[in-house]
This record gives sequence, structure tokens and C-alpha cells, in this order.
Amino acid sequence: MKDYYKILGVSPNATEQEIKMAYRRLALKYHPDRNPGDPTAEEKFKEISEAYAVLMDPVKRRQYDEARTSRKEERFSYSEEQIFEEIFKPDNFFRLFKDMLYEFQRLGLTFDQRFLHKTFFGKKGVFFGGIFIWGWGTPFERAKERERVTINIPQPKPFEFIKKIGKKIKGFLGEKKEALPHPADLIYRIKLTKQQAQQGGWIKVAVDLNGRKEMLKVKIPAGIRHGSKLRIRGKGKESFGKRGDLYLQVEIL
Repeated sequence: MKDYYKILGVSPNATEQEIKMAYRRLALKYHPDRNPGDPTAEEKFKEISEAYAVLMDPVKRRQYDEARTSRKEERFSYSEEQIFEEIFKPDNFFRLFKDMLYEFQRLGLTFDQRFLHKTFFGKKGVFFGGIFIWGWGTPFERAKERERVTINIPQPKPFEFIKKIGKKIKGFLGEKKEALPHPADLIYRIKLTKQQAQQGGWIKVAVDLNGRKEMLKVKIPAGIRHGSKLRIRGKGKESFGKRGDLYLQVEIL
């Protein structure tokens, strides 16, 4: 049975604040962005996140403590997979990580639901905002919807409005709504021909940020694959004084 207290370096009597501080320190140390290509650091990051999720949940922690003191592992009925799935329930995610989201991003470290899901589950599924799609299939949990916009390349189409929560947001060939990794992030779907994907090149992406239209020039890497995402920092929406990121998801026709 894993010793979650030892993993975080805290005592069994540690307060929630002490547990949170310990996790923050270790997460900064073992974050994959600071340890690129290091599977040991990535595994350690997963391990401390698992420990943090259990010890910050009063019910799980009580059950874990009982199993730990009695040395009867069967009393702790949560599998690693179940623990990670619970992390991504919207209420749980923001309760656990809301204090760290902007701090980590300010340090240039990726720290959102999509990043954590990829770290924990690899290619077993995909997570956008509060929607966990297991095996690219059935929705596991739902959350607030955000905007998703489609762009056709190279033929530009007229701007049209999309209504979202009482607001109109301009997009470039607006299509449908879909949940995003973070409320301040925007995701645009761009369609490329096979030739464009193979050769790469520059495209122009029109976005509307809080009523301000902006045309971005974006380089498409040669050989880009279907489903790839390009991240443009600081070009998302503004939320609580912070600017989110813009993601371009590639679809090859």
C-alpha cells in the first residue's frame, strides 16, 4: 500500500494547508515541463498528484487512514484510475488546483485539465474542460461549454456571430460549442489539405478577443499531423485579469 504521507513528505497529522504546500513544492520540482523526456520525473509527478488528491478529500483520507493503521488494504477501495478520474470532475479539479493554476502558468509551466489528463492517462482518452471522453467515446462528466470555431484554409469566409451565455463572439466560420481546457482558453479548428499539411507555411487566423478583432499570422510546421494542436500563448480570452491561450487544432481534409 502506498504511503501517501511519505510521498508528500508530510506527517499523518498534516493540515490541508500543509498538504497543499508540500504538493506545490514537489509539483514545481517534478513538473514535466521542467523535466522534459524524463519518465522518472513524470511518474513522480503522477504519484504526488495521486497522494494529494486522496489526502485532500476528507472521505478518501479517512478511509485511507483506517486502512493504513489496520494494515488492511482492502478497506481503501479506490483504484489509482478511479482517483485520477475523480480529479477531473469539475468541482474537484478547481477545488484541488485553483490556487495553483495561474501561479504555474505565470512561471511558464503548463497546468490545466488537458495537460494533467494527458499526464495521468496518456492516450487512453481525451479531456476538454469538464468532459472526459474515455477511449475517444462516451462522455464521462459534463461541464460548462465554451466556444469552438472552425477555419477553412485558404478560402476565407465571412464573419458570423455565435451566441454564448448572452454574449456574441465573432469567429471565422463559426460552428459549434465545445468545452475547453480552461475558461480563458480558445480553441479554433483549422482545415488543411494534405499538400498544405505536408509543405507547411503561414496562415492568417482571425479571432475576436473581448470585442477586439485581431488577425494572427501563424506558421504551420511542415508534416503536421491530423489532430495536432498549435498553442499560441496569451491570445485567448481575458478571465480574472489573466489572458488565456489560443489553441489551433488541425484537421486534414
